[in-house]
Amino acid sequence: MISHPSIEIRNDEIFLSIRAHPNSSTNKIEVTEFSIDIYVKESANKGKANKSILALISKTYKIPSTSLSISRGLKSRNKIIVLKNQEKDLFLEKVFGKDI
Repeated sequence: MISHPSIEIRNDEIFLSIRAHPNSSTNKIEVTEFSIDIYVKESANKGKANKSILALISKTYKIPSTSLSISRGLKSRNKIIVLKNQEKDLFLEKVFGKDI
């Protein structure tokens, strides 16, 4: 059962509510019990940070980049990332180290 406020599963899609932090000193993903924050070095200029966010998620969780998209918040720090065709239990284990 999903109990994290930043993750929603509908049908075969996983929706992540994230907070973007462009112009950071490092690329990293911080998952707490209340939020998912993604820090990227790229600026928000011309979608560079968005591309970097998707690349970081893809690399960190070993998800094909073709399975990721931003469904909401292209010009906002608050974004909804959609993961398609992913095994939800396996993804949750990658993110949290265990089922939630």
